Amino acid sequence: MGIIGEKISEKCNKLSIFFKSNEQEIPLIKKDCSIYSKNNVLSDFLSEPNKESKLSKEKRIELKDYQSIQMEISDKNIRKNSISLNNFNILRLIGAGSFGKVFLANLKSDINKKYAMKILEKDKIIEWKQENNIFTEKYILQNLKHPFLSKLSYAFQDSEKLYLVTDFMPGGDLMHKLISYGKLSEKTTKIYSSELFLAIDFLHKNDIIFRDLKPENILLDEIGHIKLTDFGLSKKLTNDNKTNELKYTYSICGTPNYIAPEVYYGNGYSKEIDWWSFGIVIYEMLTGKFPFKKNKETKRFINQKVNFDLKFPLSNDAKDLIEKLLNYDVDKRLIDPIQIRNHKFFSGIDWDDIYNKKIIPDSGYSSNLSSNKSIEENLTENFDKKFIENKSEVEKVFEINKKDNNYLEEISFQNFSFCDKEQILA
Repeated sequence: MGIIGEKISEKCNKLSIFFKSNEQEIPLIKKDCSIYSKNNVLSDFLSEPNKESKLSKEKRIELKDYQSIQMEISDKNIRKNSISLNNFNILRLIGAGSFGKVFLANLKSDINKKYAMKILEKDKIIEWKQENNIFTEKYILQNLKHPFLSKLSYAFQDSEKLYLVTDFMPGGDLMHKLISYGKLSEKTTKIYSSELFLAIDFLHKNDIIFRDLKPENILLDEIGHIKLTDFGLSKKLTNDNKTNELKYTYSICGTPNYIAPEVYYGNGYSKEIDWWSFGIVIYEMLTGKFPFKKNKETKRFINQKVNFDLKFPLSNDAKDLIEKLLNYDVDKRLIDPIQIRNHKFFSGIDWDDIYNKKIIPDSGYSSNLSSNKSIEENLTENFDKKFIENKSEVEKVFEINKKDNNYLEEISFQNFSFCDKEQILA
């Protein structure tokens, strides 16, 4: 399996990558610059084995060789008294991707508590065979509790859409901050990197690889602390029955600029790919730039050294950490979490204080939020205006297909509904 061509769409500035399989060119599309394959190469995600899929006769949709997510015509979790879209006020559009959109929302029973509501379109999910990916994301959001991971509050569905509701992060994402400031100080980068390290290490201890680590997937709260989000490409690793070691995975997925080189080689990969992306994110925070120069002809970054030819110097400790994380040779790459944690770049870090959020990022790089401003004014400073000024999308949320709005006639994702016991729903 090898990359054989690349195309760039000028209109949406998205990269399409093709790979060869059975002597055919299989297109890969991107969601928020993340790669997806329509050839079921991503079917190795977290799944529920020994369950069969069932589709409504009305839909007549074929899902061949797909047995990991059980679908039934009726979902026991969809009841008249369960949580639904009607329990929420939809306030603003704050993000969008290939399979749906993200909105700022609050409960009608508690307008002060803000949420981020991710709304996914079922038909697109099924067309691109992303059912497993959605359940992987829900599993992580629902079950893995950590200070620097997004947490699921509610999950529900209707005839056309799936809804994932998490805490709203008013600081926007790290990419927005980098665009605003250009680069961050080494002191602030060290704090963000420490929080990010703890999040990645926690995922790895649960045998999950993130596979799409990038500034856009690192959210910031009102103080500036991070939370990882968007686990749609994450992978739950399983043990080999013979060796009792974790199996490698082979899917080509992620965001091109952040994908570790071994992902393309086809020999399998594991947790080490997240530490590669970790190195790139650290470099970007310190410089506001990408660490490699593109080959003008191939537009690839393979076998290039990190570019430290900068107008502003980096500390020797920062350079050393980045070079060791961005080693193309996996056997020589810095991938041991203990060694990463003990690297000189993190000297002076109190890891318990980091975990407990006692270390506050520099005020100069705070989220620019003010209690004297309305939520709309705060949003303007931390989210893309092309989203928050698009009021028409808010009105579309409550539009239901009049031809077919009966739950029982639609495909239902069994066991999707969820309500966090800590949440109070009036």
